[in-house]
Amino acid sequence: MFVSDENAEATPRFQAIKFAVLFLLCLFLADRAVGYALSQLVRTSDYRLSRLYAGTAKADVLVTGNSVANAMVIPTNLTKTLGSPVFSIASHGMDSFTQQAFLEDYLDNQPAPKVVVMEIRPALSPMRTAPAFSTFQSLSQRMRTQVRETEPSIATWSTVFHTFRVNSPQLPNILIKIIDRDDQRTGPSNGKINASLIHQWQIRPNVPEVAPAQLGVFAESVRKLQAAGSKVIVIAAPLHPAARKDGAWIAQAEREVRAALPDDVPLFDFSAALSEDQYFEDPIHLNRTGRAALEPLLLKVIRKALERSDDKSSSQQK
Repeated sequence: MFVSDENAEATPRFQAIKFAVLFLLCLFLADRAVGYALSQLVRTSDYRLSRLYAGTAKADVLVTGNSVANAMVIPTNLTKTLGSPVFSIASHGMDSFTQQAFLEDYLDNQPAPKVVVMEIRPALSPMRTAPAFSTFQSLSQRMRTQVRETEPSIATWSTVFHTFRVNSPQLPNILIKIIDRDDQRTGPSNGKINASLIHQWQIRPNVPEVAPAQLGVFAESVRKLQAAGSKVIVIAAPLHPAARKDGAWIAQAEREVRAALPDDVPLFDFSAALSEDQYFEDPIHLNRTGRAALEPLLLKVIRKALERSDDKSSSQQK
């Protein structure tokens, strides 16, 4: 059969277009399948933030904050001593905006805790850090909003590629916790501060300041937790003497935080509660010994808050 030169040239061109379309379709389907599979793995992980979406983070006492709060408590230890379940969603780099999204998502998936312990550092965050938690876009509309407001390009690529949606610095830890299911039993800081770390701080002190927008959202989160029925206590975690050598910044930060909080929310200043090197990993993070030394102080204020919560519940039942 005779085929014109024009048709002969068109056929390979058509085949190339068909191949390109099929390739893009396969790429699209693979992206959606891998993105869905990863999002389900994220949901089943023992990682603390994954568990709040799985509905397995129910607790009487919830701890929140950034790495300072994460280094401050081992939830399972507090649970044993307190006799009430304690859960922590404190995570490295958490700012007030990101924290609020996770707290609201927590309340959507678990009953409100009786007591919420909030460390003040997210109110001092110099930037919004939602992109570092962008893995949870796949599980949370609030996190998608936070990422879009903070880093629109990530939100755009996450819309196009669902695999990209679950990509973040948190992903390796999340996947590890699918098998290593001990998220609430391990502490991040178990070393001991040394002269070099102290000297580095003295040369270049990392002194935070209250960020007005962060503080406003921090206070808003407190009010939302109260509206849900939780008692909220705010904590200023212990600092090494090197970090509080010029104590003016601590006093100023606490004054501003106190002024923003509702009158019935206490702020406990533990910044000078511990002073010896043996308690610190670095100038702002406790180690295992420091957590053990702080525990009696934390237990005292948590027990008091739990008693107030139980008294309120009893009066409402009457």
